[in-house]
Amino acid sequence: MQSVKSVVSLRFIMLRVLLRRVILLAIVAGIGFYSRRHPVGRYFWDKSVGDLCYAAGAFLLIGVIAPRLRPATIAVAALVYCIAIECFKLTGLPARWDGNALLRVLLGTTFSVHNLVCYVVAIGVLFAVERQLQKWPPEGGDMV
Repeated sequence: MQSVKSVVSLRFIMLRVLLRRVILLAIVAGIGFYSRRHPVGRYFWDKSVGDLCYAAGAFLLIGVIAPRLRPATIAVAALVYCIAIECFKLTGLPARWDGNALLRVLLGTTFSVHNLVCYVVAIGVLFAVERQLQKWPPEGGDMV
């Protein structure tokens, strides 16, 4: 049977993980929207940052909705979602809905291999960070 101390400790850790994800989600969403609303003429800022933030947002949102999922499960779910949305663009429907600003932000309009690469990079980086954070503190180490 788990002791009260271990249950409280586990809940504290889960709350901290959830809070970290919510804060990062807000930051990532803000950067993504800002990069699209304020282009500067640089491809990386004008295009890639938004795509990286989209995938990072998917990862973080899944992690917020289901905080007990392992990082690998979150990464797979986020990647499947992003690839499905990208492939959905091949139907031509999102391009027809271009007039709807919300759908344009959520779905995009045209298929792009560049987007797929950005999704893999962003989700891979967040997965690696989450895995490292799970290992902290090292065995026997104190949390500071």
